[in-house]
Amino acid sequence: MLDASLIESHWAWEPSHFAFSDNAVSDDSRNEPLHYSSASFRVMMEHSPEAIVIFDADTNRFVDANTNAAKLFKLSREALLKVGPVEMSPAFQPDNRPSAVAVRDWIEQALLGNSPVFNWLHQDSRRSRIYCEVSLTRLPVDRNLVFARILNLTEHRRVDSARLYSEFEQEMAEQTAEMNQTEAILQNVADAIMFADQDRRIVYVNPAWEKLTGHSASEAVHHQAFFSEGGDTPPSTLQAMWQVVTAGKTWRGVLQGRRADNASYDVELSITPIQDEDGLISRFVSIEHDVTEARKLENLKTLRTSRCGCI
Repeated sequence: MLDASLIESHWAWEPSHFAFSDNAVSDDSRNEPLHYSSASFRVMMEHSPEAIVIFDADTNRFVDANTNAAKLFKLSREALLKVGPVEMSPAFQPDNRPSAVAVRDWIEQALLGNSPVFNWLHQDSRRSRIYCEVSLTRLPVDRNLVFARILNLTEHRRVDSARLYSEFEQEMAEQTAEMNQTEAILQNVADAIMFADQDRRIVYVNPAWEKLTGHSASEAVHHQAFFSEGGDTPPSTLQAMWQVVTAGKTWRGVLQGRRADNASYDVELSITPIQDEDGLISRFVSIEHDVTEARKLENLKTLRTSRCGCI
């Protein structure tokens, strides 16, 4: 990974350049654009040559953005305030981490008072990839708001030399190719796949999962992972499943769930915990294979056998 120090800042941004105050945010609804008491803050934000957004960690949405952010993502400001960083990123980053997981990790660092600076792969409304450097700082207000400066590396090529930029491009191209391959597999595999974070919140589902459950990815992401919710699977089975998984082991079995249209389905489920370098569970991966028709046939055979007294 190219060291962040090699990337030059066209605009020497520092948090102290902005006159933040505890009264910076009005008491308006969370859905309304923010109003800042500091006129200099608004001027600096709007006239920054970089894309600037403010993110609400509680709603997972942008709550303010400057003109350059709207241009970067090719969205109107109003449309941009209806989404968040996950929607404006591909499903996976070049290192194959789910974007939803990585976003949360960086945001948590900022909320703890750190000022992380990192490389990130965004995408605009046309799904064109944008290589960026992102800087985060928590705003000193009574809400979990994070100020983000987004530097478009693809456009500005802000590195110390053409050679370094060339190396950066090559590295990102290789990582992107690997990421695209992984995403292509997940997008086209027949089995339903879901990733959840350590708190069991869904961070990714593939099209097969959407088809199986009847729920869209936008409905699922950020919500608690549900396995056979509303089905006839006994709660004790689900409890036993989570006991195995949270102990760091893979669980396999057959569960029954319900689609969004209330139709039932049966799946062979495999759920595996993924551990980080410290041995802590960082995410869960589930693979669901639809066995509804197979079980119907098996039940029909059993019924016919019982009726004729055959063995």
